[in-house]
Parts: sequence; structure tokens; C-alpha cells
Amino acid sequence: MADEPSSRAASAPAPHYALPSLCAELPEYTNAEADAIAQAFRSGNFCSLKDIPNRLGCGSVARHRFRKVLKSREPVAACGSYSRRSAFSEFEYIPSPYSMAESIRRQERLHHESQAERFGGGAWRAAGSACPLRHEAFGRADGFSVYQ
Repeated sequence: MADEPSSRAASAPAPHYALPSLCAELPEYTNAEADAIAQAFRSGNFCSLKDIPNRLGCGSVARHRFRKVLKSREPVAACGSYSRRSAFSEFEYIPSPYSMAESIRRQERLHHESQAERFGGGAWRAAGSACPLRHEAFGRADGFSVYQ
């Protein structure tokens, strides 16, 4: 009687969630190498040309990617000593003056004003303001009249 529950469990079918899926029965994805090469030439992708081996052959991209995964799993001490100076270049910090943007804008404005003086013949005037019109002659403060 002790053997009866174990024999009943062996003969019962497995529940649906324990059955192998279609993905487990199919072979490994065979177009992964072509996809990796195509992704290397697309913008906005994490795979770059440096991740593709120099010589392409059957299975070479997959082997290269597998080696890269294995290398990333190694401990840091096995890969070599990490040095901060080799990761980034050293530079000397030179502070810029606080009002640098304002002085650049001032220089540009003065340059544009000098160009306007040089090529435009003076300060900018709106059209029709060089000479007063007939209806403007009366009531002007400077007393200028067109009829004189």
C-alpha cells in the first residue's frame, strides 16, 4: 500500500504549465548572427561594429558574442587591475569668468552696430522717416516745414 501513491503520481499526466512549450522544442534561433550584423549598422542600437569579429565565417559572430559573455563573467581581479587614469584623460580645469556670456553678446552687438554704421550710412531709420510728408509738416516741434 505504501507503493500505491507513488505509482499513481507516475501515471498521472503533468499539468499544462509543466509541459514543454514550443520554444523549448524548436532549435536555437538560427538567424541571430545576421541580426547582430544588421544591428551593428543601425543607429540607436547597443550593438556596434566593434562587437563584430574582424573575420566573418559560419558561427564566428556567435562565438565572439559567447566569448564576450564569458569574459564579462570573470571577476575584476582576473581581468587586470582597474586604473582610473586609463579610463579618462586628465585635464587641467581653467575657470571661466562669470560674465563671459554677457561680454560675448556685448562684443557681437558692437560688431553688428559698427557694420550697420559702415554699410548702412548711419543709424537705422524706418521707411519714410528720412523726409517728413506734407501732413507731418504742421505741428512738429522743430518747426521744419516741407513748403520752405
